[in-house]
Amino acid sequence: MSTVVTKTQAQEFNMNAMEPPEASMAFSAGKLSDKSEVTVDIVVPDNWHVNANVAADEFLKPSSIEIAARGIEFGEPKWPEPIKEYNEVLEFENLVFKGHFQIKIPVKAVADGYDSLTTNATFHYQACDNSICLAPASVDIRIGRNAGSLKKTIKGTGRD
Repeated sequence: MSTVVTKTQAQEFNMNAMEPPEASMAFSAGKLSDKSEVTVDIVVPDNWHVNANVAADEFLKPSSIEIAARGIEFGEPKWPEPIKEYNEVLEFENLVFKGHFQIKIPVKAVADGYDSLTTNATFHYQACDNSICLAPASVDIRIGRNAGSLKKTIKGTGRD
């Protein structure tokens, strides 16, 4: 026996899931040096936010980013100023990122034989709307032989 799902039921089901944020990255222009940086662009879907890199409460998971490449050493990420947003359901002011934001990551050192095409990053986040917070997830961003290609992964679901 098959089950027919109506549009309303599908919308209700999807209320508890957010598509992964769109993510991309690029090095600053010019020859790679200790004065270069990587800019990671994140776009969070409408009606959702991700917690800022500083948690406003102990039960919230802050956003973080990891980055690596062969022969390149990266510095500490420079995060944008978080948005202070009062959540009426939780009754406290949260620190969030919404819509489009950028994370700048400085290059600290470049070794001989470095390969910027091996650069990959993982953006870890917890998505919330005004009534629920989802389990922490991550998006993998890779620069490879097909420069600019990216792979998105939600941990625990096996979706790519």
